Amino acid sequence: MPTSGFNLSADDYDINEILQGSHQIRVPDYQREYSWSKDQWAELWDDVYALTRERDNHFLGSIVVINNKSEDIKTLELVDGQQRLTTISILLCVIRDRFEAEDDDDYSNLPELVNSNFLQIKNPTTGETHNKLKLNKFHNDDFKRVLDGNFDLIDDSEIKDAYEYYANRIVKTLYSEKNLVSM
Repeated sequence: MPTSGFNLSADDYDINEILQGSHQIRVPDYQREYSWSKDQWAELWDDVYALTRERDNHFLGSIVVINNKSEDIKTLELVDGQQRLTTISILLCVIRDRFEAEDDDDYSNLPELVNSNFLQIKNPTTGETHNKLKLNKFHNDDFKRVLDGNFDLIDDSEIKDAYEYYANRIVKTLYSEKNLVSM
């Protein structure tokens, strides 16, 4: 079938290229809603935690996108990897929010670095800031609240459950590591 007028291609990206790229990632409405639960969150946590210890490359799964180069903001349509990318973005929000709550000048710029490097993009034409990942109609409002630092405004949803799961894991990890250091 001819695709005149469209400039589409499917590409594989690693998670770093996706998160640090200058593009917006959109989950199309035909994709299922966010549905990961504790088992998947725990597995991803273990993978990310291992990465912080080993400092080696680690395969976190594939992300497949379709480039859409016809808009002001370079846009990638997320074909595969929505659950993983959404969860990693939620984890980054938890990290950002945790450091915002800290009263430590050494880390005062970390929340803005997380936002500008991983969670937000600027439209090169207008200078407006947009969230890097835009979910489909099912959970986008709750996801935007997490990205905007308004976690408390979320009613009950998988997005809220994931945020709470990672907030608890980070607190437990920091507490146990402080205890190990003090021994």
